[in-house]
Amino acid sequence: MFGRKGLNQAAPQPRPQSSPAEHPSHEAVLNTLRREEAAGNINVRAQLAGRVLFDDLYFRIAQPERGTRIEDLLAILGACGGFACIVAVHYTLKLSGQSPKDIGMMVAEGRDGRTYYFGDVPNTLLLESEHALLSLALGAAHGLGAPVTLERVHAVMKHVAATVGTEEFGASRIAEPHRPVLPMREAIAAYWPAAKEALDLYQVLPQRRPSAFGFAVQIAMERAKDVLDPLLAADIVTDAAVPAAKIDPKDFGFAP
Repeated sequence: MFGRKGLNQAAPQPRPQSSPAEHPSHEAVLNTLRREEAAGNINVRAQLAGRVLFDDLYFRIAQPERGTRIEDLLAILGACGGFACIVAVHYTLKLSGQSPKDIGMMVAEGRDGRTYYFGDVPNTLLLESEHALLSLALGAAHGLGAPVTLERVHAVMKHVAATVGTEEFGASRIAEPHRPVLPMREAIAAYWPAAKEALDLYQVLPQRRPSAFGFAVQIAMERAKDVLDPLLAADIVTDAAVPAAKIDPKDFGFAP
């Protein structure tokens, strides 16, 4: 499916998209998801959304005669997945009428004039729970034989905290020839709206959206296992996701 620079043949063209209202079967899908969740399958909606996110992004970034570059796909999923963590936190705060400081988060003003958020709550969605974005990514890499460690993630977190408000913040540290083309902020600005639309369509709760991106990452890693080292794949996702989970959604005009 993937080559080092994309597919060895042109990617198939996506079918024209029509409104969900034109698909009577969509409500049937939602009803099936509700039944599965009621039966205890808590991940079924996020898993389905992950497949949708993967397929949609694959076609969006495919290049004629070259296909989809796996490094770019992983970085975009990581960036948007990390962003989903902080968006979910702001959504919860809005519903509860609380401020970030009320739930123990630290709010930092960078030298660039932007606001950044740190704390256990977004980290739970990012890493510190079973179905967190990076838990799913690292689990997939481990399952493919990669010697993943939390120390690699913690090193990225330390670098992100040290570079807040500088040009280094969010800049990819992945070496060539595997460095993603789009910087983290550009990836979010370009692809978050479409991802949000898909997640809204399948009624994925904000707190479950990081998991949906994690499941999409797992699909990408599995399909690219023969062309990209799973440890490097996990590093690409981590490199994009960690800084994205610290930024202010208002920077992009996206309300939670």
